[in-house]
Amino acid sequence: MVKIGKISDSVALESFREIDDFLKNKKEQAQKEIVEFLDGSLVKVIFEIHQDFPYIPSRGSTYQEVLKKGNWFNIIDIIKSLVVSLENPDLKGISIEDTGKLIRRCQDNTSGNLNSISSFLTNFSKKMISYDISNKCLSFNTFEFINLEGNGKKVFDSYDLAFMTCEDESVFTNGIKLLDFSKISSVESIIDNAKDPFVFQFLKYIAGIITVNDLALSILAEIENEIPEIVSEWTTSPIDKNLHFHKFPAKFYSKEQIANFLVNNEENFKTFRSRGFFIGLYKSDVENNKYLRMILDEAFDINNINDTPFFSFLEDERANIIQGYSKLSSEDKKKLIFSKFKEFSPFNEKNCYNVDLLGFFENDEIFCFIKNTYKFLINKLKSDVLIEKREEDCLLVELDGESKYVKFYEDFFSNHTHKLSESQLSELKLELIPLLEEVQDKFYIFLINDKKLCFESIDSTKGILQAIDIKNKFLFGRLFDVLDWYPKKLRFVTDFLDPEDFIKAVEKFTFINKMNESENCDISVIFLSEGEQNCIHNNRNYYVPTKEWVFKRYAQLTGTIKRKVPSGVLVSECCTEDFEEKQKFLDIVLSYNKNMSIYDIEI
Repeated sequence: MVKIGKISDSVALESFREIDDFLKNKKEQAQKEIVEFLDGSLVKVIFEIHQDFPYIPSRGSTYQEVLKKGNWFNIIDIIKSLVVSLENPDLKGISIEDTGKLIRRCQDNTSGNLNSISSFLTNFSKKMISYDISNKCLSFNTFEFINLEGNGKKVFDSYDLAFMTCEDESVFTNGIKLLDFSKISSVESIIDNAKDPFVFQFLKYIAGIITVNDLALSILAEIENEIPEIVSEWTTSPIDKNLHFHKFPAKFYSKEQIANFLVNNEENFKTFRSRGFFIGLYKSDVENNKYLRMILDEAFDINNINDTPFFSFLEDERANIIQGYSKLSSEDKKKLIFSKFKEFSPFNEKNCYNVDLLGFFENDEIFCFIKNTYKFLINKLKSDVLIEKREEDCLLVELDGESKYVKFYEDFFSNHTHKLSESQLSELKLELIPLLEEVQDKFYIFLINDKKLCFESIDSTKGILQAIDIKNKFLFGRLFDVLDWYPKKLRFVTDFLDPEDFIKAVEKFTFINKMNESENCDISVIFLSEGEQNCIHNNRNYYVPTKEWVFKRYAQLTGTIKRKVPSGVLVSECCTEDFEEKQKFLDIVLSYNKNMSIYDIEI
């Protein structure tokens, strides 16, 4: 009889006693179940199908060498010889070392029989025998492993998170792991582990020396030997560590432990979700996961569910997992989603949502979101407020008089285009154009020095902005095209590295002289040395040589600008008065050099 010792947990205690009784009094049933599993796995048949394999000499060998009869081997005969030598060293047989060398020498053929057997064993080694505490019988499962460290370890117990699955890939959380087959993961591994008692019996079975019934009895003996360790592992496991669903049933853990581990721990939730655990669980037989389902059903109820699982299940199109969600009306679903939206924070990347969630809102509502977002951004510019990093993917979402500035991420495979009606376009023009006119002296557009400009027309700022593809460079660029409104004032910013770069930059912007002859245009340009340009982007790693020659040639540089681009100005830390103030201002206005990517507005 297995000595169980003291276990305070009544569920675990009762289960281990049941296993002891099962192995003691239902041995024939257990043996029969293991035999059926082994026969059904076809492990012996696979060896028989792929038993013959050749050693193929290196390329360039003569045909006599390649075609020698002695180049052919039989894996079953080799295993028989190995078993003989291990059971009786006095009898002539092949050693473990020689067998290993032979196997490794013949594995070059990746599509050959040896590798076919090993491929089968790789999958077979993930099989496990467990005790079903609900149905009081043995269960034969597979473990799904998740290694958080990503170090590629192949030892079963080294995985941080794991769970059992059945043959149909359904999740199984009623089992106590009794034995796994990790020692027989390849032909090479079974040879290397041939002295292990369990592996040795497996080899004898493959060689036809013992029957499948004999192997089943050996497996039962191995299980009995493992039981004390299993009990010991449970009694000594720290309660604040990972829950081992591949070893112990969910019932062994408290409701609080499971909720904290699977739901409240966001990283664990995301990891299990990515491996299909929750989808598999809710597809699986409820009776095999009754206890865990009860806990998760409560955690995933619309009144209790955390934001991360809520949005994750919606994104996966698994809203059925959210208990009570399907009974909600469309309006109530929308309200629930809105209530869980968190305001954008540049310091919290988690508050980011799938843009497809906006599909719950009506066309007119989305139009208002777009319009009010533009109004919000224009007013930020008016108040000299910086656009934060990644803020261009935000939308001002409103419901029942409450608004939230929410960040979304694009679905790569979707095209989120909003086509404006005539009335919506009129409304947009009426409300946004006056605001744009108020801030048009703050439209600063950074244009790299080597950007080629091809003008079809320069009779207005429209031609300039279209030439530089403004919609992909400036937050309001797309809006200008939709409204057919373009600012009369434009402020360009460019940079240069050396004297040659400087001359090219000045040359590029000579076109604005012709434009400024019109009373309807007010166009200027700021020339920054590369050092100052880096400064604008909060990078203090100045290119010192540039800074030095700009200081020495400041008068000459400003003179060139005055002659060729009268509306231009050179800004330099070493020579410009109130540089830090100008730098701060440029930081703000240049932050609007972004593309608004959530919605592509069309007329």
